Amino acid sequence: MKKGLSDWTWTISGLTHVIGAEFVCSSKEGRSVAWADDDGYWLWLEMSEEDGWISATIGDTAFGNSKVLYAAIGYCQLHNIPHQGVGDHHE
Repeated sequence: MKKGLSDWTWTISGLTHVIGAEFVCSSKEGRSVAWADDDGYWLWLEMSEEDGWISATIGDTAFGNSKVLYAAIGYCQLHNIPHQGVGDHHE
C-alpha cells in the first residue's frame, strides 16, 4: 500500500504492538525491518524507496506460535498491506 513516512512509522509500531516483539534488524536506510525468533527471521516489512509502497513477507517459523502469525496477518489485512508467504494477500 502506498503510504508516507508517518504511515511507515505507525505500521512498524502497530506490528510491534500486536505481535509483542520489537524488530531486530533494519536495512535499506531503515526502509526494511525484520522480526526474528530462535529459528531466524519470520516477518519482513519493506517500504519502497521509489514510490513509498509498503509490503510484508510473513514466514511460517514464528516462535511455533500461531497467535503471532495470525496477529501479523490480521494487521496487514486490516490495514491493506499486501503480504506474501503465510496467508498471501496481494492488492
